[in-house]
Amino acid sequence: MGNLNNGALERNDSRRVALVTGGSRGIGRACAIGLAEDGYDIAVVYAGSVDAARETCDACEAAGATARSYQCDVADPAAVNACVEAVLNDFDSIWALVNNAGITRDGLLMRMGDDAFDRVLDVNLKGTFNTTRALTKTFMRQRGGCVVNMSSVVGLMGNAGQANYAASKAGVIGLTKAVARELAPRGVR
Repeated sequence: MGNLNNGALERNDSRRVALVTGGSRGIGRACAIGLAEDGYDIAVVYAGSVDAARETCDACEAAGATARSYQCDVADPAAVNACVEAVLNDFDSIWALVNNAGITRDGLLMRMGDDAFDRVLDVNLKGTFNTTRALTKTFMRQRGGCVVNMSSVVGLMGNAGQANYAASKAGVIGLTKAVARELAPRGVR
């Protein structure tokens, strides 16, 4: 896990913090910028592109947010725990989690290797589990928070050549429903 930001963190303590996985590009980047525009400070969690993460942080800061980036493989529970700890050290709290990190390794089932199946489930489903679990105590202690899990229509309908992706996104839907029942009594949406 790495943090691209140097120096002391200066932020407005009246703003809440959102952690966005897969926040360096695509839908995650749009979520991070949108949350920044809505008054959140942003923790951008990314897997690979340092430059893309910097660009997202710059866009969030242009919207008035304090933004920091953290490199993390969401499929690795220890890395996720260290990342969440680093964000909490930098920002003191996290009030929103957007589980957006995801990958595809498309291929027909009869040709799909175990590694392609496992890696997609590890990032898309287990990554969502890992980050949600890592923040559960924080949200429960705060008696509030919000979790947004990105899935796909493919998780409901399937798609040829995407058995791994469909399985991972269907799993995210089931995980979301179960966790919502666990955390709702504590004020976590």
